[in-house]
Amino acid sequence: MPAYDFPASPTTGQKYTPVGGATYTFDGVLWKGDLAPTASAAPPVVTASNPASTYAANDIVVNSGVLYRAKAAVPAGAWNAAQWEAFARLNSVQGWTKAQQGTPVAGTGAFDFSLSNNFTVPGAGAAVTIANPTNAIAGQSGVIDIDNAVTVAFGSAFKFEDNKAPTGSGAGKKDALVYYVRSATEIIAKLMKGV
Repeated sequence: MPAYDFPASPTTGQKYTPVGGATYTFDGVLWKGDLAPTASAAPPVVTASNPASTYAANDIVVNSGVLYRAKAAVPAGAWNAAQWEAFARLNSVQGWTKAQQGTPVAGTGAFDFSLSNNFTVPGAGAAVTIANPTNAIAGQSGVIDIDNAVTVAFGSAFKFEDNKAPTGSGAGKKDALVYYVRSATEIIAKLMKGV
C-alpha cells in the first residue's frame, strides 16, 4: 500500500507527485492522476447514499474518512470497495497489517528524530555524547545502538531512572538506549549495558 501525503489545502492546478508514483493535479474538487485525467467535477466525498458520480482511473476520493484511488474507471452506482485501493496517509490514525520498519540512521550522537526511530552510534573507542535530538515528537519511541564507546553522556532532554544518567559499559562493548519521547524537551530513557 503506497503512502501519500496530499497537501491539506491545495490550489487549483497544484501538482503532487509521491515518491515512485504518478503525478496528481488538483482540479479544484479532486486530485486527478495524470495517467488518466478527466474533466469530472464529482464531489470529493463518496458515500453509498450518493451513487450518481463517476470517476476515472487514479481519481482520489474520501469515503468514511479513508482515502481511496480508483483502480480503473468507476461507473455511477453504489460504493464498491473492490473498485478502489485504500492507501496510507500521513498524520492519520491507521491500522497496519504488517510491521512498520525503518533502517537505523547512523550518526555521531546528534540526531534528527524525523529521519527514523532507530539510530546507531559507532563509538570507535572514544567518548560519545548523545545530544538533544531535533524534531522530537511526543509519542515517538525507539533505540539508539551505541557500539564501542569508552563513556556515554546525554543531553539534558534525556531523563533516566532516579534522575541518574548512566555512563555506558565501556570500550569494546555494545549498549542500547531505549527511549520514549514525552515532549520535545523530555525523553524518558533506559540504557541497556553490554547487550
